[in-house]
Amino acid sequence: MSGESRYGDVSRELVQSAALEGLTAEEIRFMSHRSAQRDFQSGEAVFLQGDRTSSLFLILAGRIKLSKVLEDGSEILLDIRGAGDFIGEYVFSRQWPASPASAWCMEPCRLSEFTQAIFEEIAGQRPNIGIQVIRRLGRQIASLTSRVGSMSIPRLEDRLYKVLADLAREHGTREERGYVIAFPLTHEELSFLVGAHRVSITKALKSLKDAGLIVQEGRAMLFPYLSE
Repeated sequence: MSGESRYGDVSRELVQSAALEGLTAEEIRFMSHRSAQRDFQSGEAVFLQGDRTSSLFLILAGRIKLSKVLEDGSEILLDIRGAGDFIGEYVFSRQWPASPASAWCMEPCRLSEFTQAIFEEIAGQRPNIGIQVIRRLGRQIASLTSRVGSMSIPRLEDRLYKVLADLAREHGTREERGYVIAFPLTHEELSFLVGAHRVSITKALKSLKDAGLIVQEGRAMLFPYLSE
């Protein structure tokens, strides 16, 4: 695992993190002084599938995709997580001595790293911190469950739009003209998120653009009719 690290610095991103909304300033300082702040470059791995890691990471800035290599050698995209989300939560399960997936930075990222031992110490001394982290992890599970549930939508165009709309709300930017996904998503990555062949994704995406539901702006996608 790489990434430049700094200790004991209460960063602006940590103070403003959506994952810590229910915490006091003292509790945030308490966490920060026990974490390592790490900076990663775009395309860099935070950890790889099979790594024996023992840390929980809070994303302070940037986006990370979680992917898994299957037995046949193919790679699938499991999830995309952004600022305020956690990765590496499986460290609290004894069933996963090694990472079941890889975490790749989609853009420059800053993370706070908490070893399992340190986080358990934090939660023991400041129970409210543990409660707020559990709530955030619960929202992540709910989001992932919602996306899996969208797989049952029969019409591919509707299924694709639902998945992209959820990504836009969670990781996009809200503008007056709608939501914008500014980070690139390949048709192959979308095929894993939606559960369809890449060729079918290309056709479905074209249909959504022709209908005006998605406007392609370079590498960005605008959703003009998407509400809160």
